[in-house]
Amino acid sequence: MADAVRMPVPYWVMRIGEFMVRSGALTARQVDDILDLQRSQRNAGGRHTVFGGIAMNRGYITDADLGRWVEAKALFENFANGRAT
Repeated sequence: MADAVRMPVPYWVMRIGEFMVRSGALTARQVDDILDLQRSQRNAGGRHTVFGGIAMNRGYITDADLGRWVEAKALFENFANGRAT
């Protein structure tokens, strides 16, 4: 059986954590920390906090970093759907 070839994930389907790591805004360890907190919130039946909110509360990213994610995500989604902006 041949080894699977890992194809790059297009930015418009990439999750925020992967985008932030690729752009250098977060480390993989910080993403794991945020995902662990989200998991523990979910398992405790508590209120789920969004990824970007946790990253900002922990001081990992700024408003500007989050804004770049939102803008890039919208741009790539529009491009993928044939809607140039």
